[in-house]
Amino acid sequence: MAHGTREDWQAGKSVIECNKYMFLNQLYCDVTFRVGMKEIKAHKYVLASRSNVFEAMLFGRLSETSDVIPIPDIEPGIFNAMLRFLYFEEAEINEDSVTGILSAADMYGITELVNKCQTFLETQITEDSINYILELASLYNMHELFQKCQNVIYESLFVSRKVFESQSFLDLSKDCLRELVKSDRLPLDEKTIFDSLLRWANARCSTEKEKVDPLELRQILGDLLFHIRFPVMSFASFNKDIVPMKVLSDDEINEISGLINGRSIKTSRFKKKERNIVMKVCRILDKSAPLGEWIINGGEDAIDFEANMAFQLHGILLFGSSGSYTYVVEVRISSIYDGNRCLLDPPPFTVSGEDQIFEIKFDKPCQINPKGRYQISVRMKGPTSFCGDFCESCTDGDFIIRFFNSSYTGNGTCPSFGQIPGLLCFIPK
Repeated sequence: MAHGTREDWQAGKSVIECNKYMFLNQLYCDVTFRVGMKEIKAHKYVLASRSNVFEAMLFGRLSETSDVIPIPDIEPGIFNAMLRFLYFEEAEINEDSVTGILSAADMYGITELVNKCQTFLETQITEDSINYILELASLYNMHELFQKCQNVIYESLFVSRKVFESQSFLDLSKDCLRELVKSDRLPLDEKTIFDSLLRWANARCSTEKEKVDPLELRQILGDLLFHIRFPVMSFASFNKDIVPMKVLSDDEINEISGLINGRSIKTSRFKKKERNIVMKVCRILDKSAPLGEWIINGGEDAIDFEANMAFQLHGILLFGSSGSYTYVVEVRISSIYDGNRCLLDPPPFTVSGEDQIFEIKFDKPCQINPKGRYQISVRMKGPTSFCGDFCESCTDGDFIIRFFNSSYTGNGTCPSFGQIPGLLCFIPK
């Protein structure tokens, strides 16, 4: 019903609906903000009732007295989106607006809107976006979001490698890096962590020379170096890969060398505890026993397996041959319990080397679930390889893998003999 010439817009409406109508139609506004080149009108009582920052701005002892209040450093669209949330809980959050809305919500103490942004960001976590979201979570003290990003990184070797090797890694703050590298759950080897931190430090150097002063790098890295587990490295690798970079002092080099060689140093700043890393599960029964010969000629060697807990299969071990060799290797991983569904069928690997056993590392891991049966199928082309006697089950603490005959093998590999001497496994903790 209308009263006079004005529509009765209040009738049957909730408080939020009335606020929305007044805001959208700019009725009875009593405060004006200049945001960029645009003027936005609002109602003091609504803003003060929803934000203690607006309350202080509009009604505090040092409240604004000018007719038009300038709002610097916020785009008009973002400011308007924040007001819409204050008036009627409408959060127009997307990939383009989330950073600006989060910044504005934090600036004006609108916790509910910060939480809305956090919920949205949680749905956007991917391998490519995770560094950016991690930095936002750190900047705005969103601890749950930060932890979720960490979990994604720590629970996959593939993701952690991609994160540390990415261009966006260089944009992370020192505080973010410290939280990542100090954790026992980070599944990367120490050389990879060191190289990534060195790359990050180089990007922050004040000089554009090709050769950066090691002292400047050391100053930038600071205490990050103490979170690298140098003492778990081999002495040869430490001396070959770390010492020549000259970011460690002579005293630190001597301290780490002593720890690698088993010396007890009570006050050492460097941790000697291995992280949650990929492990080799070897099937070989007696590693000192001589290896036999295995004719391959492109025949299919296959083995089935089950595990008692979930893990990620990051690769397999294969026998090489005496002397130098080159193999072309085809690998297929299938889920037998799921209708022999193919989990991995990458392009052929070409491998050259001289080792008796070599690794095939997958670009992406296969998720292995407990009590499901899986199959590894391998075709190799190249010289005659070694073969060995195997255990039919392997254990590492509480982790158990059992191996079974595969109906697909055509070259003779079985649980107790043949090719495929081991797996590369990662168990998220």
